[in-house]
Amino acid sequence: MTEQQETPARPDRTDRRNMDIGICPRRSRKKMLHILNSPPDSTQRKLMSALSLGYHTLEFPLYEENTPGDYEDLVDLIFEYNQVLCWW
Repeated sequence: MTEQQETPARPDRTDRRNMDIGICPRRSRKKMLHILNSPPDSTQRKLMSALSLGYHTLEFPLYEENTPGDYEDLVDLIFEYNQVLCWW
């Protein structure tokens, strides 16, 4: 007299719509923007790497030749990213 109960279907964990590449599946990764005023040395690179673990990162070098449009893009990036670090 035991009835078999149907188990509810579990969502597929490999469904690409629910996952982001990285450590935290089903969550979007935080974004970190590094604004560089001068070329970083090896110590700065190590620190940048350590701080960026678990983040989607982008570097914006100010020491290279930039057009006025690039600076407009930088302002947009500052508001888009969760954390902004400036390196001198």
